Amino acid sequence: AARAEIAGAAIRVLAEPQWADLFGPNSLAEVPIAAVVGDRVVAGAIDRLLIEPGRIRVIDYKTARRPPARLEDVPVAILRQMAAYAAALEAAYPGHAVDVAVLYTQAPRLIAIPADVIDREKGRLGTIQESLPF
Repeated sequence: AARAEIAGAAIRVLAEPQWADLFGPNSLAEVPIAAVVGDRVVAGAIDRLLIEPGRIRVIDYKTARRPPARLEDVPVAILRQMAAYAAALEAAYPGHAVDVAVLYTQAPRLIAIPADVIDREKGRLGTIQESLPF
């Protein structure tokens, strides 16, 4: 039953036509990232990455059983994780806009995180080593 539920969730995600490019041949999965951002090192693994001319799209999967319905309900730790990824990508790809979203696979629901929220959370990243729980 658990395998069927997981497989069903994955199929629903892949079946969404509006997300097709995120899973197409030009996208990358499980991309390791490491960059120096200011005086800190950001390292992690990006679930889905699509590099386009002048723009990078970052998607992180979340498997919450009760996913948030709106951006305001996304946990701060997740927002901060995504801000760290955006900061690392901006360092690695200067001049590219970075669009960030979280994909809750259970729903499925894609929640875009606007640039102002990312910028706010980048300003809150610690200067000491921090492991984000997500």
